[in-house]
Amino acid sequence: MRIQPLKKIFGITISCGLLAACGSASPTAPAGQVETLVAATLQMMEPQPASETPITPPLPPTAIPAQVLPPGTFLPYADNLCEGMRSSFEQAIGAPVMVESAPFSDRMTGGSGTACRIHAAGNGTAYSMSGPFNTLHALVLSLGWTEDFNYSAAGATGMASGYRKGSALGLLTVAWQPSADANCPTDQPIGACDLTPEQKLFDVTFDLAQVVVYVPLPDAQCTAWLAALQPAVPVPLVLETVYFNDLESNFGTACQVRGEGTGREFNNPVESADALNAILAPLGWTLVNGADGPTGTAREYAYQNLTAVVTVGWQPSADADCPTDQPITACDLAPEQKLYSLTVDFAQR
Repeated sequence: MRIQPLKKIFGITISCGLLAACGSASPTAPAGQVETLVAATLQMMEPQPASETPITPPLPPTAIPAQVLPPGTFLPYADNLCEGMRSSFEQAIGAPVMVESAPFSDRMTGGSGTACRIHAAGNGTAYSMSGPFNTLHALVLSLGWTEDFNYSAAGATGMASGYRKGSALGLLTVAWQPSADANCPTDQPIGACDLTPEQKLFDVTFDLAQVVVYVPLPDAQCTAWLAALQPAVPVPLVLETVYFNDLESNFGTACQVRGEGTGREFNNPVESADALNAILAPLGWTLVNGADGPTGTAREYAYQNLTAVVTVGWQPSADADCPTDQPITACDLAPEQKLYSLTVDFAQR
């Protein structure tokens, strides 16, 4: 099992210690009740005949279900990640860069959808064909992307390549064309055209999209998992459909079992994750990945073509008034000032 720093995966940026004395123990259910729930859940994991009345997971009043799309469909990279890439591009090339929405297609798989496009344009006074491409190529690699040479291309008026991170695909293109007043001869190669820097019009694009790898489990199975996990969690659980990334950044949608509380209901993230593990492991789920940190834990499980990601973490409440120049461990928090969130995402490939 790979254990990674939780700050990179779980999305918690506050450093803190675990205050076990602030909470109460997670409840347990009578053995007979757990056995019944487990048996029902195992039955749900087997192929079931179609029901005339589909079971719909209950949603919290404010939940907005994610759109479930078929595997192979592309959706734009997350807004905050696109903005981060835009900012990095702008710093790297020293020119204004925008974020746009653009159609997206993958010529290798035939998949299509939409992408967020990182876009910059200018003339040869600010750009050269190899300069921005080489600069941005190095930048993308430094941010953890891996080049996919299947998308590489080069010619007299441009260069392109593709990059992958998890299930995300980025397509970088730096190209130029002569301005309308250049009057280049049509019977000669473009390299024979004598152009001033102002007459070379450059266009830089980096299209970022995530291919759908996961879809949620059937509704009946999601409902069964909520029932099976509820005895291990000290707060009521609800179901909703959410966009989902596993711990390797593979993307899709999942049915999410979610509960929220405070330090009055939860002792610490590890204890709650262990209680869920005690239900998942006997049912055949194998722990394959993990990420730990001072404010939470994330664990990824596999069962045949299914994936489950358990995430438990906390953050201080708005009224905690913790000093910003000190570790969170220096902040004196009452149990109700520790806001817990527990989720278990279930998805299938």
